[in-house]
Amino acid sequence: MSRISFIHDHRHENVRPVLEAINAYVDGVMEPLLCKELEEHLKGCDPCQIVIDTLKMTITLFKENVEHTIPLDVHARLHRMLKEEWNK
Repeated sequence: MSRISFIHDHRHENVRPVLEAINAYVDGVMEPLLCKELEEHLKGCDPCQIVIDTLKMTITLFKENVEHTIPLDVHARLHRMLKEEWNK
């Protein structure tokens, strides 16, 4: 039985251990055996691979610490949508 068998179960109630495993993997602190198991899982799981790729890109962008400007119309739409979500 896999030591990270929970990684194959993508139900909402299992999200915390899955995210903890993904974070350990991305941070390079996962045990080698578990890392190998996760990499085997990633070969057949596009959703998990997308999460990892997105997390890595987010970390890279954050580390670059470059200010990005967005068009005013996009800025206004984003703020409107965030405000609507906040008020729900």
